[in-house]
Amino acid sequence: MSAALQRAAIQGAVVLAPANLFYLTGWRPHAYERTIALLLEASGREALLVPTLEAEHAKTTGVAEILAVADGENPWQLVAQWLHASGLRVLGVEKHLFTLANWEALQARLSQVVAADVTPLITTLRRSKEAAEVARIQEAARIADQGIAAGIAALKPGVTERFIAHVIEVAMIDAGAEGPSFATTVLFGPDAALPHGETGERVAQAGDAVVLDIGALYKGYASDITRTVFVGEADALQRQVYETVRAAQQAGRAALRAGISGEHVDRIARQVIVQAGFGEAFTHRLGHGLGIDIHEPPYLVAGNADPLQAGDVVTVEPGIYLPGRFGVRIEDDFLVTETGAQVLTQAPYWH
Repeated sequence: MSAALQRAAIQGAVVLAPANLFYLTGWRPHAYERTIALLLEASGREALLVPTLEAEHAKTTGVAEILAVADGENPWQLVAQWLHASGLRVLGVEKHLFTLANWEALQARLSQVVAADVTPLITTLRRSKEAAEVARIQEAARIADQGIAAGIAALKPGVTERFIAHVIEVAMIDAGAEGPSFATTVLFGPDAALPHGETGERVAQAGDAVVLDIGALYKGYASDITRTVFVGEADALQRQVYETVRAAQQAGRAALRAGISGEHVDRIARQVIVQAGFGEAFTHRLGHGLGIDIHEPPYLVAGNADPLQAGDVVTVEPGIYLPGRFGVRIEDDFLVTETGAQVLTQAPYWH
């Protein structure tokens, strides 16, 4: 991070985002309602500001200087004192998180300092996954595969969405997950036509399409997988929709490789669905980056002309949604390489 700050002519930074704190320190604190910040100088000097109740835990990060703030103290006074000692003129902040109140608290002591957004710097560092990060995502994917298998094994007429979600989460924890990487989503029948539907008490019936959208968290890294199956026999329309989505996903997967833009991959997969006559029923982007956050750059979406890079981990998840009837989505996680992509999720597809 110090080298990135130097290249950007930023003398220091205040990092607040929990995911960025985890990336830079390997530590995920608990007391997020209190101010927790990593303070950095381009010279390499660093400090971790934490509430007193986290101070002992924070020492495990290896950050040399721990600034403990008692309840009732103003944490930004400590931040200002630490930064003032460095004599910096340009302070890097995460633009989307750093508030006007934070800035006003610092300006009382650092009146000559100007702000610069360090979000792009950290995003660039986090985007291309190192081998150890890929290994964690791959293990999270393996665990999610186990969750899919457990959910499908428990599926039968009469069970509720919430019951299947519970079965999946228990299976993932038993397989080594810290927990789900996001709210486990199980949708039956008409609920499956909602791309971001919420798991509830709907009861499975024969002929229902079932969307299982799940992920596991393993050592701070996430997986994200979706499978669609059917309770009993699928009808002709359900089969047509499923086969179209599957073909679109295969087309998207085949297009993945370093140097190809996210919008190009989206277009290749989307065209399959358009040609089948369901273009208006595919209502979201094709995919997103994956790592510490469940959604992070790069995005496979129209308008994103940035080329993919070797080391990107992305999802490919086309879907078709017929309101009031059913929906189908299929999603896998991929590691982008110079020549193609390696699939990380291995759960079988419906057939």
